[in-house]
Amino acid sequence: MEYFTDTIECLNENAPHSEEATSFYNFFKDFEDNQGYTFIRCFIAMDFFQKTEKLKFDLNFTIDQYKKLLTQELELAKILVESFEVYKDKIISFNPRSDNNDIGFTQTHYGNLFTNFSEYHYYEEPFELLSTRLDRNNINLEDNENKIALDCGCGGGRYTLALAKFGFKEVYGVDYSPLNIDTAKERAKARNIENVVYKQGNVLDLPFEDNKFDFIFCNGVLHHSRSIAKGVEEMVRVIKPGGLGWLYLINRLGGIHLDTIELLRSILKPVDQEYARKVLGILGIPQNRIFYILDHVMVPVNTLSSSEEIEEMFANNQITEYKRLERGVDFDTIEKIWNIKQSNPNDKDLIWRYGTGEHRYLFRKPIIQKS
Repeated sequence: MEYFTDTIECLNENAPHSEEATSFYNFFKDFEDNQGYTFIRCFIAMDFFQKTEKLKFDLNFTIDQYKKLLTQELELAKILVESFEVYKDKIISFNPRSDNNDIGFTQTHYGNLFTNFSEYHYYEEPFELLSTRLDRNNINLEDNENKIALDCGCGGGRYTLALAKFGFKEVYGVDYSPLNIDTAKERAKARNIENVVYKQGNVLDLPFEDNKFDFIFCNGVLHHSRSIAKGVEEMVRVIKPGGLGWLYLINRLGGIHLDTIELLRSILKPVDQEYARKVLGILGIPQNRIFYILDHVMVPVNTLSSSEEIEEMFANNQITEYKRLERGVDFDTIEKIWNIKQSNPNDKDLIWRYGTGEHRYLFRKPIIQKS
């Protein structure tokens, strides 16, 4: 891969589970790239991800439980390798990953994922999720009838249509992938939604003039780009003075959720994306769940940021008015952290279990900027 971020925090010797994580990582690092082992990579990725999610259902899970899970998953992988000779003739054939360009791979990866959403998960769920996140943080997104919004890195247009439900006069969606743009246009047309406009473009070089939008929504996009700082700069450039921006970035420290994701990214690095989707589909994983699993683990760039780094980027763009959201929907890590702190504010392992929570910021561009 031409450009691949590799930030596995739990390999740091300061992490209480570094020994188990390192053993797991090293086992797969020397794997052969053949059909059987590629199937094993996909199976372990699915199994480990699902079991980590199940572990997190208990808000009070322990790091020792995660250490045990890492050890068990490594043993399972070893058993599968030993059994490979028995099943090798039944393994699904695959084409090795051919796109060595991280930008092209990312647009193809998300372009394919976004085409498979059900009616509910495409049209209804994004509005419900965004509404809950706003409500729980006492944020009102109202009086939008004369305002223009931008979904920056819109993917297949799910949140573009969610923004349209908030009553904006016009909503633009921009994405690098032509497949995403085609999907978004088809979905909007299917519901006769006419106040959305889609354009192909780069979030690091937005195809819009300065000071165009009243609200910009950039949700889980820039951490998959080569420069978060440039993306923030572009957002600020096209927001009107006094306008609002929403920015969601992956957090450092990330807890066991991101530890698992980063370990699985390293495992799946040589795997073809279509092959991984087929394997998960054959294993009975629903399409929206396949999207959730593969969303982060099959992208070449997955940059983690601290709140200090994000707020420094704001300062560099003269942004002084901002709010980090401290709550989310029930499955958001930040919401789980909020609930735990209500009952156990002195949980010493909280940072290793859950990290700092997702970075979702709402910020305002100053009306008068310093020259």
